[in-house]
Amino acid sequence: MAMSTKNSVSLHMLANKAGAMIIATTSVDELMTRQAQIPGSTPYLNVDPLVVAQFIDGRAPHKLMADDQAWGLVGPAIKVFHDHVSVYESDEQLPRHKVTPPDTPTTIALNRLELFDRYPHIADLPTVVELSEIVMAHRYDREPNKALFRPESVGRHWGEIMHVGEKHLKELRQQYTHALRGTGGFSGESNETVDHLRLSIAELDYALEIGDDDTPDFAPTM
Repeated sequence: MAMSTKNSVSLHMLANKAGAMIIATTSVDELMTRQAQIPGSTPYLNVDPLVVAQFIDGRAPHKLMADDQAWGLVGPAIKVFHDHVSVYESDEQLPRHKVTPPDTPTTIALNRLELFDRYPHIADLPTVVELSEIVMAHRYDREPNKALFRPESVGRHWGEIMHVGEKHLKELRQQYTHALRGTGGFSGESNETVDHLRLSIAELDYALEIGDDDTPDFAPTM
């Protein structure tokens, strides 16, 4: 593992027998505690954040961060990693979300991350960083770090979706529902297109205040 020399806070990683990362943390005590709990796991001390970014391997980063300081090192590293690997992006694969308002509701961020976790694409890495920052900011009761957002995301607001009007939102929901029927989404079929349609409909329901807003469930039916 490469040694980290740029940061005053050291980053550590725990990996399983197969070499997959289990957690990233800035606490040696947390690292050793988790190692004792997981037979066959291996701790790595003072790991370069860019190395940790590669070990995330398409998974939702917030699931692997044991503390906010770890994410503060890994988040920017994922952005650098994307810059390095973006040359491998398919011309046909565009980001699912061109902007992510920093005030996106945490529940929506979590459920979008679940889909990105299930269907990872290089093009979506900037969005994954933004959504993860929203989740981590909520978890640690702080404001999102705007430096982790794309320029086109900064200054945007989740409430802007309502500016198109309730009628348009309902029409859009109807279009998505029709498309979902056409893909077999109501017969238990599951694939990337179907699951994103389900999530889009659930997000429109949230915007329209349909159902119980206290405990919304946007997770796709699998």
